[in-house]
Amino acid sequence: MGEERGKRERPSRERRRQVDAPLSSTASHRSSGRDRDRRPYASELLAGLVAVGAFAGISVVIGFYGALGLFFLCTSAVLGYANRAASTSRERRGVAYAFLFLVVGLDHLGAITVL
Repeated sequence: MGEERGKRERPSRERRRQVDAPLSSTASHRSSGRDRDRRPYASELLAGLVAVGAFAGISVVIGFYGALGLFFLCTSAVLGYANRAASTSRERRGVAYAFLFLVVGLDHLGAITVL
């Protein structure tokens, strides 16, 4: 009986790869550890630069409050993309805190400029 247990064959390495392999190539990319330490995507950073440029450049044309509103819309769009790109609850919580600080910061900035 003990010999029967010992004689059982282990699956070969190739067979284990086939069994453990995800169904699509994107799933294998997402499941790999390489993606965990990734910083924000280049498109998100570009959108952030566009938001800052819009705030600086358009404020001359449409005034400070119009540019502040545009800045808020662009930044919230960037945070929305970051939230969609976040893969863990910890990353999503970080995006939520960033959005909260953005809203509170802009609220205080608006209150200070009015005073």
